[in-house]
Amino acid sequence: MEKQNVQVSLANNNMTGLMCSVTSCAFNKENKCCNNSICVGGKLASQSSNTYCSSFQEAKFLVSLNENGKNSVYIECEAENCIHNKDGECNAENIIISSENINEYNDTMCGSFEVSIIK
Repeated sequence: MEKQNVQVSLANNNMTGLMCSVTSCAFNKENKCCNNSICVGGKLASQSSNTYCSSFQEAKFLVSLNENGKNSVYIECEAENCIHNKDGECNAENIIISSENINEYNDTMCGSFEVSIIK
């Protein structure tokens, strides 16, 4: 299966620009996300493979959304050990969420995770 990516870049007002190429996600609409926010999980992550997009929903299990994709969304970050996590929000300039085989949220990972000093 081909690698799928989500490209995210920082925008204004705690909203993050999001380019989504995870076409197997129900919230993907023309390479944008229909959600107002997403959450990157992996509270005790020590590397990228311990993180995931908990907002991912496999498209075949949901009715197609009639909403337009958004240019920017709020990104909550639960990865406490990531250098980009500031008070539960991602403040990285760009993040990439990817996976070789996406069937569930835990098949995804934040490729931009950078470990800070582990508490």
